[in-house]
Amino acid sequence: MSGKQIFLAVMFAAVATRAAAAEAVPPSVGACPLKELASIPLLIRPQADAIFVQASLNTIPKIMMVDTDAEASMISIPVVEELRLEPQVARAADPFYARPPNRVLFVNVTNFVLGNLASQAMQFRIAEGYVTIDAPGTVRPSFARYDIEFDFAAARMNLFQTSSCIEGPYWNNSGGAAIDIQESRSGLFRFPMSLDGKRVSAALDTARESTALRRQAAQTLFGVDSEQGSVTLHTLATETGGITINNPHLVVVAGREADEHYEPPDVFLGMATLKHLHLYVAYGRRKLFITAASGPPAVTMRLPVGQGDTAAEPHEKAK
Repeated sequence: MSGKQIFLAVMFAAVATRAAAAEAVPPSVGACPLKELASIPLLIRPQADAIFVQASLNTIPKIMMVDTDAEASMISIPVVEELRLEPQVARAADPFYARPPNRVLFVNVTNFVLGNLASQAMQFRIAEGYVTIDAPGTVRPSFARYDIEFDFAAARMNLFQTSSCIEGPYWNNSGGAAIDIQESRSGLFRFPMSLDGKRVSAALDTARESTALRRQAAQTLFGVDSEQGSVTLHTLATETGGITINNPHLVVVAGREADEHYEPPDVFLGMATLKHLHLYVAYGRRKLFITAASGPPAVTMRLPVGQGDTAAEPHEKAK
């Protein structure tokens, strides 16, 4: 974060790292047992500006970026051509539909494998036009299908069967925060935070390097000049206490405008912030549990994204 440091004011002991996947006793929270379905290694570059996973598309291995605030999983045009996939135009009944004159193309991948999850068919939107990615594709985690844990210190994304009884994360979490989440019009989720004492809506955005403040909110709430590229404020905190980020430095972005299908947040929590946290999204319970990470993000990828010949550059996605 460009010369700035994030200080997490967390009033609890250091969080224990997640036990190895081979542990005999499954995790549980009190009387609420959890069923782990998959433990997927995260690929994290030294700058920890995004997270990636190893996937297979129709038996072809690809490194995909994980994008928690995407409306759809995406695939690049070169990969579409390499796999000889047939682009289709989304119709009104399709999830990627856009009203004319806009057009959205997507493809069907019949054999998609992510980590140790079983093979499944999956649709990908083709990244074209204003959409840019610096990987062969992106994966939108299925929060509606799984409870998902992001443990950046252990470089793991763990998927659990959706729980109807969970009230907190399974690791030592004396402190931290439990936040109510709300589903937006596009199926993404938003949650409240306090920015300098003012309530804002926030989103987790693992495909964005910097934490960002939407320009409209910057102007309305804080009187930030329309041409100002960034702003440093006093505190960004969970409303229920537990997590406070002091002197947050936020990039001011135009962001996509709200429409009948999309409801933008005021704040995008990028990897500059998220890498210091340990997260559990219990979408079925409409809860987000946050604690401090047990350590710095584990660097697990020094090789480039994609074909392995040149390093991929950090990016800021256009939203």
